[in-house]
Amino acid sequence: MDEDRVYKRTCTSLRIHAFRHSGYLSAWDFQRLNLPTTPEVLEHVLLELQARRKLRLHERDDGEMLYDFLPFLEESVEESVLDMTTRFQLAQIYLQRKMWSHAITELRVTRTHPKFKKESLYLLGTCFEKK
Repeated sequence: MDEDRVYKRTCTSLRIHAFRHSGYLSAWDFQRLNLPTTPEVLEHVLLELQARRKLRLHERDDGEMLYDFLPFLEESVEESVLDMTTRFQLAQIYLQRKMWSHAITELRVTRTHPKFKKESLYLLGTCFEKK
């Protein structure tokens, strides 16, 4: 039972940090972020996410491994469909990655929320222009 709680806390922490870093984290980030977990649990969580195809690995030019959490973040939006903050964060990641159609889909949802209305409409215009 304690293991399950540590696993969930690790996943939540990874999700938060991945949203803050455009969906990407490196091995160096894991050390720097001071995640609330042990290296063994972190490794287990990362391997589990890879096995479920919720995490992709890319090797950077300098040889460092870069973890792409986009599928994991998309899953978090599916789990909490009404969480506009999460949807807006995902739209911003899509924008940074030039994934215009995906960004448009999320921004169409967030544009109705008072907190995100102006920025969503502006970003929608940008997406349509770029697309």
